[in-house]
Amino acid sequence: MKINIVAVWEMEELIQKEKVHIIDIRSKEEYKRGHIPGAVCAPFVDGRQKIKYNKNDLYLLYCDKGNASMQLAKRLGEMEYRVCTLCGGYEGYKAWNKMVKK
Repeated sequence: MKINIVAVWEMEELIQKEKVHIIDIRSKEEYKRGHIPGAVCAPFVDGRQKIKYNKNDLYLLYCDKGNASMQLAKRLGEMEYRVCTLCGGYEGYKAWNKMVKK
């Protein structure tokens, strides 16, 4: 099973091609401190997540640095969901935005 890893600069293009659900799997507190616009907060705690996924939709998962979202993406991919993960997570997203805005 192959998990698609999306670079921050590819995210916008992906979103324009099709409907993508952006899922922030960090804690609610981390989400409140900052998140990707349009992202839904669905914390991944103890290897479980309380969200209903539709196998026909595409999900872009992210966490703080990309490790936890990769674990969840692998699990969902094994169950034949359409998932990808954001390379570098939210930290990568923030770093990219700082570079672009200079």
